[in-house]
Amino acid sequence: IVYSLFGDHRLFFAPSFDAPLESVNAASKHLEEMMPLFPVNGERFDTQKYLLGSSRYETILYDPYREVFYRFAFPNYTFQNDDEVRSLRLEPRGFVIMTLDKDLRIVADQYFEGGKYMPNNVFVGKDGLFISTSHPKNPDLKEDKMVFERFELVAK
Repeated sequence: IVYSLFGDHRLFFAPSFDAPLESVNAASKHLEEMMPLFPVNGERFDTQKYLLGSSRYETILYDPYREVFYRFAFPNYTFQNDDEVRSLRLEPRGFVIMTLDKDLRIVADQYFEGGKYMPNNVFVGKDGLFISTSHPKNPDLKEDKMVFERFELVAK
């Protein structure tokens, strides 16, 4: 069992739901060292900036075929206005895919430019990790098809 929290570089893990959690540092080199804290002033714009634009971790997926984890992370992004914040829901900017081995050691920490991939539309199959290329700003967008690209693990 592995947990990845939104604003924490650590991963939490246990061999079963009944066992106590342990943690391991798994920081992306593309994110701020000090993760931002949730804004407590209650302003909607500040909350949206935190949720959509701050350095953060989101999905973690296990690939049973290659015995690795894929952890998605998003570097800090600064905004000028509400419209820019809202656009991130449909048009994600740059992101990171971290690959960790079964012992949660970082194998890769790769940054992807925004404008091609939809990092919230992914799946793991026998052939690897597949990432949607249906980003609205992708010049090769096929609006009538769901298109995915396979992410390849490269041994170092």
